[in-house]
Amino acid sequence: MKTFAKSACLVLLAAWAGNAVSSAQTNPPAATTNPPAAATKMTTRRFSGKILSVDIKAKTITLQGGAKAVVAITDKTKIIRAKKPATFDVLAADQAVTGIEQRDAAGNWQAETLNVGDPRQLLTEPPPKVIIAPDKKK
Repeated sequence: MKTFAKSACLVLLAAWAGNAVSSAQTNPPAATTNPPAAATKMTTRRFSGKILSVDIKAKTITLQGGAKAVVAITDKTKIIRAKKPATFDVLAADQAVTGIEQRDAAGNWQAETLNVGDPRQLLTEPPPKVIIAPDKKK
């Protein structure tokens, strides 16, 4: 029995080694003539924080934090407050915001989406009450 197991292992090992050698011989590495692609620039990024100030003329908001970040708001920016569409007028200091910025053709960052309000507050809503009718079979 031990001899049979050893023989079977040797046969499998020989078949595997033969397959590896034959595939290495039939598939030579392709010569690369093209240079490696340049690193792609990041086109979107997330942001979050509390609003420090709102500039109505420039349509920007400044976020407070370690490094002050200025977020440009455009007409295409989707502003959401309490799960409903909102406008630039609802923005005020000390509001929590999150969103996604997108780089335009000129390389400037502009807000694609802007969610106003702390998303954790939405999670603290009480769960809906579920009423189960009593079983009449008893």
